[in-house]
Amino acid sequence: MAATRRKGDLTVRSGKGRRSRTVPLNAECRKAIDAWKADRTRWPIRDDIHVDALWLSRLGNALSSRAIADVVTKAGRAADIPTLSAHTLRHTFVTRLVRNGTDPFMVADLAGHARLDTTLLYSLPTDGDRHSAVEALSP
Repeated sequence: MAATRRKGDLTVRSGKGRRSRTVPLNAECRKAIDAWKADRTRWPIRDDIHVDALWLSRLGNALSSRAIADVVTKAGRAADIPTLSAHTLRHTFVTRLVRNGTDPFMVADLAGHARLDTTLLYSLPTDGDRHSAVEALSP
């Protein structure tokens, strides 16, 4: 991760669809990652190949995407959030961007979607959206 106090990016290597992309991080996320990286300096790093990896095993190897997904799922269970998964976090990120009015092309770029149609699926109305729309008609 290349980061400064005012801006920073995270490079996702071989992400969804095996595509790589760079995603900007907001200040709160940068602060959390900086704290994690400071704490992580006490961990072994097996070799120079893994020095830039954000998530390491206790042996100093870069974690695979599957291992990271397992960590997220276990953390969800420990926090009594049984539906938490890496995919849920990704879906929430994209859905919040869409619902906050972010340009769909920007959302597609941030999510690494090859097709805008994929991004537009995140903007489909929910049952709550339908109920709110109907309630808004009340005088």
